[in-house]
Amino acid sequence: MRDRDNHQLETSPRNTLSADKSHMVLAILGAGAAFCAAAIGGIGWALLRLFSNLAANVWPILLQRSTRVRLTSLAERQSRGESRARTRPST
Repeated sequence: MRDRDNHQLETSPRNTLSADKSHMVLAILGAGAAFCAAAIGGIGWALLRLFSNLAANVWPILLQRSTRVRLTSLAERQSRGESRARTRPST
């Protein structure tokens, strides 16, 4: 069980980075679609697209970044705790 938890702590930051990149690409494409809608006179559609893009892509990017920082910090604390346990003299 503990090995699986350690493996998840190691792989989760990479998974959030991958999802972060995907959402970034989709955010850029969504901003381009909003710009195109505004350029042809569809201001209402452009605003709708822009706000939906913020909700669907920018919010998950921020959430994934904060999650990645927390997971990395947790993994570092856990590894320091394990290394102390190994070097602690037995009584």
